[in-house]
Amino acid sequence: MEGFLPGLPRGTLTLSTHIFGIRHHGPGCARSLRSALEALEPDIVLVEGPPDAQDVLPLLTHEEMKPPVALLIYVPDDPRKAIYYPFTHFSPEWQALRYALQRKIPARFMDLPQAIQLAYEGE
Repeated sequence: MEGFLPGLPRGTLTLSTHIFGIRHHGPGCARSLRSALEALEPDIVLVEGPPDAQDVLPLLTHEEMKPPVALLIYVPDDPRKAIYYPFTHFSPEWQALRYALQRKIPARFMDLPQAIQLAYEGE
């Protein structure tokens, strides 16, 4: 998807967005995504995940952080209400986040915050 900023003459600034729809973890997906990121050299990387956990992303670059690992989000007063996000070396999410963080490119989780999901009192 390519476009331009309103108010600037066409061709002044071109933006492009690349969306990679990856449904399942797998070595092939992770390798392909990593290759695409290296070729595209993005300015920012957005990964489907809980924005509530944005502050822990820098931990992925810690030398002792070795997958498999999981991100756990839970309600402190009711730990039965919990969700986890698993990561391993062949997780496309792991590869995308590590790519960005190692290059000091902004990396962000994007999705409905889990605080909203976990607060829901379904029937």
